[in-house]
Amino acid sequence: MGFSLKLRKAPKSEIEVRVKRAAEILSLSHLLDRFPRQLSGGQRQRVAMGRAIVRDPQVFLFDEPLSNLDAKLRVQMRTEIKELHQRLKTTTVYVTHDQIEAMTMADKIVVMHDGVVEQIGAPLDLYDKPANQFVAGFIGSPSMNFIKGRIEKDRFRTDNGIVLPLAGAPESDMGRPAVYGIRPEHFRVCEGALPMEVAVVEPTGSETLVVMRASGQEMTCLFRERILPKPGQMIQVQPDIDLVHLFDADSGQRLHYS
Repeated sequence: MGFSLKLRKAPKSEIEVRVKRAAEILSLSHLLDRFPRQLSGGQRQRVAMGRAIVRDPQVFLFDEPLSNLDAKLRVQMRTEIKELHQRLKTTTVYVTHDQIEAMTMADKIVVMHDGVVEQIGAPLDLYDKPANQFVAGFIGSPSMNFIKGRIEKDRFRTDNGIVLPLAGAPESDMGRPAVYGIRPEHFRVCEGALPMEVAVVEPTGSETLVVMRASGQEMTCLFRERILPKPGQMIQVQPDIDLVHLFDADSGQRLHYS
């Protein structure tokens, strides 16, 4: 961890103090006498962060630091990096393709697509009010359902003829081609609602992911209550009308009355 300071020809006493401080921050004090080959993947990641910390930089740049770790270690390291940022208060730029990492770790997210900044904002701002269809599909897991169709008075008619509820739109937009966006977690089972055939059921314990179809239109629903429908069974679901998103069919930009 002190190698960069040695290259700067820093005094040995200063190197020892900085390395000790970084090791304490990263809980590596008991590992300082080990060789790199004796460390686990997560410990090596912390050592890499330690090499940056000892230099006392004004900005940290993390470029997909967790991409090579297994799922359990990735969750652990996410927490450790966030705690590190809270302790050091150093500006950190974190590059990732994993939207879960972005949502859980960021104070502010910059979503880029083909080198263009699509939206900048707090994680929940991007989740609740995505600027366009790309951001809406990137933020949130499982991804938002997108359904093509046309806007009608107080409803949305899909290209497959399915009618979905809509809070309302200006008279000038009646008949306008659009994309209806609804997140999987914003459906509820409701009598008298849209009947759909269950295709796949994926229970995870705390949640149940259900892929359903109606008139050739596929939708993914996420239920937090304990339901276990069987493939081929018909169930009736209702999207939360207050959480529907509408996007322009051509540009993909959000229609701001939704």
